[in-house]
Amino acid sequence: MKLCNKKILSVVLVSILAAGLFFGFPTAASAEQLIPGGESFGVKFLTKGSIVVGTEEVQTDSGGINPAEAAGIQSGDIILEANGSPVESNEQLSEIVSGCKEEPISITVQRNQETLTFQVCPAKEKETGEYRLGLWIRDNSAGVGTVTFYYPGQNTFGALGHGICDIDTGVLLPLRSANVFYAEIFGLTKGQQGTPGELKGMFLDEKPLGNLYANTEEGIFGKIEGNAEISKKELPTATSDEICQGPATILCTVDESGVKEYNIEIIKINRNPERKTKNLLFKVTDPELLEKTGGIVQGMSGSPILQNGKIAGAVTHVLVNDPTKGYGIFIENMLEQEKQE
Repeated sequence: MKLCNKKILSVVLVSILAAGLFFGFPTAASAEQLIPGGESFGVKFLTKGSIVVGTEEVQTDSGGINPAEAAGIQSGDIILEANGSPVESNEQLSEIVSGCKEEPISITVQRNQETLTFQVCPAKEKETGEYRLGLWIRDNSAGVGTVTFYYPGQNTFGALGHGICDIDTGVLLPLRSANVFYAEIFGLTKGQQGTPGELKGMFLDEKPLGNLYANTEEGIFGKIEGNAEISKKELPTATSDEICQGPATILCTVDESGVKEYNIEIIKINRNPERKTKNLLFKVTDPELLEKTGGIVQGMSGSPILQNGKIAGAVTHVLVNDPTKGYGIFIENMLEQEKQE
């Protein structure tokens, strides 16, 4: 929605993708066998509320003013309600603003863990005569990532190894609904020092993977539509104590050839129990992957990390200044977070 003069479009999550319903995952302690992923997927994500991604002055007959900023609303706030009505979309909020004209509007937002309410008086834009709050907001996003694992017989999956966040503010997006599709990779931008590369994918709308029910700091979790048959071998999961520095592999899709296994080396491990992400530092050693991508690129988040025949974790981030290196999360941290959903 635009409340100023510009249109905010859906963005591709670079790493790209609220607690939801519990669909009967096993607990982390009993999840000894998982089916590794590596498939690319696309996600169409609708937020619960609208994210404030910026502010801008409204040009009125009296000059430039910003009603929302003056009232105390900030970038990163999540607009939950307007005049007591839940905000379901940007268009809905725009209609409320237009209907109130210059009458004060009660805006309720979530800021970190707090819920705050502000009184905002819309301003009449000189050029168009429309009423504005002076906000740039976004209520949806889309992007490409990689499946980490499937639970055998459960029709459930985990992916990304980190949350889907707003690209401008870094705020973890509150989930209203999200459809997940298999994706076809048709190209990529190779990673270079200082410039992360990215996979370019096309959503296969005729091949739905399922829907998300949780978006968390440690990954996204969803339910597969129908009774999908995942014909791959199950593998045991590794505890953090079992993971060691040295050779490992990742499963990922970087072109039309599908899921392939590539060599990496784990060079650093952080076992601090307070640290839930970026537990592993690794470097890509596989000549084929280095030739194709330059290392880790955006869209590979979630690629399962395998070591000694077990699922050890998932790729989460690339080092911008050295795309041959990346971070990973322990698989046990993903499973522990899933247990809480």
